[in-house]
Amino acid sequence: PFVLALHMCRRLKERYPTYGATSKDVLCVALAGLLHDTGHGPFSHLYESFRKEVNSELEQNPEKRKLYSQFPEVPTVWDHENSSLMMVDEVLKCFGLEIDLRPEYLDKPLKQIGDGIDAETVRCYWNDSPASEQDLSQVLTNRDWIFIKECITGEPLPEVVEHLGINRRVGREDPKLEWLYDIVCNK
Repeated sequence: PFVLALHMCRRLKERYPTYGATSKDVLCVALAGLLHDTGHGPFSHLYESFRKEVNSELEQNPEKRKLYSQFPEVPTVWDHENSSLMMVDEVLKCFGLEIDLRPEYLDKPLKQIGDGIDAETVRCYWNDSPASEQDLSQVLTNRDWIFIKECITGEPLPEVVEHLGINRRVGREDPKLEWLYDIVCNK
């Protein structure tokens, strides 16, 4: 999906410049394509059916609930997209980064929470006109990572709805860019 998302988005950006997509938008959509299926369990979509069966058994069987209580809790409504979102957050955390949902930080670099990658060095270098070393417009911001995650699900993120109190996608708010969401998740 990464290569398909990348080529489709690049082609549409070049062919229809009035749509307003940037090189950073292309990178975000390509990353969403790459990360979309990382949440699949073994045997791809068959695992989703298996998870539903396990959740049903856990609800009905106290002994199994006790046995499984030693493991991290898996949401009862589970699908590979939501698992992919959790993996994105965990990978960022491993790199010492976190998405900051405070409104005043949406267009700023990720929150630095530990050692790892410097949040201000996570940049897009696919720009047609190379940015200077000091140009933060090419840094992937909190809004960009929200956009990547929204592209994976095709929907507003529950944590954004809860934290910001708005029930809409916030990654790309310009109506001309709505088409970007359909490249990876075409629900």
